[in-house]
Amino acid sequence: MHRRNPLFIFLICLMAACAPVIRTGSEVGNTSSGGGGTPNQIYEDAIFADNIQTVRLTYGNDPLYSAVAPMAQQQPLVLSFDVLTLSDENAGTYQFQLIHCNADWRKSNLYTIDYLTAYNEFNITNEAFSVNTKVPYTQFRFQIPPVKMPGNYAIQVYRDNDETDVVFTKRLMIYQPLAGISAEVLRSSSVAERDMRHQIEFLVDYSSLNLPNPLNDVQVMIRQNQQWFNAITDLKPTFVREQDRQLEYRNFNFDNNFFAGNEYRYFDIRTVHAFGQNVADVNLEQVPVEAMLLPDRSRRNDAYSQYQDQNGAFFVENAERRGNELNADYVMTNFLLKADELPGSEVYVTGAFNNRAMMPANRMQYDATLQAYTARILLKQGFYNYMYYVKGEQNPYFFEGNYFQTEDQYEIFVYVRPIGARADLLVGYTSLFSR
Repeated sequence: MHRRNPLFIFLICLMAACAPVIRTGSEVGNTSSGGGGTPNQIYEDAIFADNIQTVRLTYGNDPLYSAVAPMAQQQPLVLSFDVLTLSDENAGTYQFQLIHCNADWRKSNLYTIDYLTAYNEFNITNEAFSVNTKVPYTQFRFQIPPVKMPGNYAIQVYRDNDETDVVFTKRLMIYQPLAGISAEVLRSSSVAERDMRHQIEFLVDYSSLNLPNPLNDVQVMIRQNQQWFNAITDLKPTFVREQDRQLEYRNFNFDNNFFAGNEYRYFDIRTVHAFGQNVADVNLEQVPVEAMLLPDRSRRNDAYSQYQDQNGAFFVENAERRGNELNADYVMTNFLLKADELPGSEVYVTGAFNNRAMMPANRMQYDATLQAYTARILLKQGFYNYMYYVKGEQNPYFFEGNYFQTEDQYEIFVYVRPIGARADLLVGYTSLFSR
């Protein structure tokens, strides 16, 4: 009997789920060549095709940098992604558009000509093929063109010139430093939760802006460790200093508080011929290679342990064949969290590798026999930070614990809509760390 190649079977199953996906409402919808979309559509960091992997947007050469850049960019913004293919298959062609969004990530009323100097349809022509990998893939890489207006941008990538066949969207923030921001991270003012939360207090100087009603004309957003699911929006200032043209954001009903969380867990799959950090076993006979991580457990009752992490980031590398990352293979990575089941709650394993989001692809399933939550996620060889989040609990760090000593990154974004403008503009940005 003729036996099919296991790689062929794996990729066929994967591609079966890659039919064009059209989303509406809060998800991706139809677009036009001008960077369109449905009026109420919210653009998110999301992947809609299962053969799209390892989407990264970096500013400069630092793979850990968030997708935020000034208008006067000193280094290029580069987006890269992999398309898993059969060995004899063409990955197809890919194009992208830039869509200017308001502070709420809905499409603004700007026309393409307002924020771009070129026609809003860009071909992605820089492609390279994996080398000596069990899972073949094509890597695409391109620079984001310069824009004329600051603000939120959605990068929308589609294939074969079909604007309805969107394979992923990626958020990008471009700021013009017109508003000054002075900020600090403190322990919470809440006596009951001061050991569990961080409090972000800051001052916005809008003296360079013409804002007749700063209380309503300014919007701020704060995010923790580049996550969107727990970002603070619609925060109102506690004081308006009109004479000094400053907005002060201090403690007010603890609206500016975050659960501090814990340092990220980590594992190392840069090699599959030895057990990297926190790897329990590797099966080289499988296609793709299978890696079983050491079992995790809840940390919420542990004492705080300080160590250096990358706040959820990852980097790609193959330790056996150093050099170009095209040597890095894909590994089916198995997570196991030993814990009692939480009825009515959903548990996710997240990190920068899945946009730090709670999506069906990274939701864990409870195994009553193992008495553990499990997940299998295809990841490219490298070093990874990750964490377990709980949806359905007030505290998403239920299994991680909350410690004010945790080093977290916080980013503050300031948006305004000038008189007569048709869009929210990003005019202030700062990044700071707790401790």
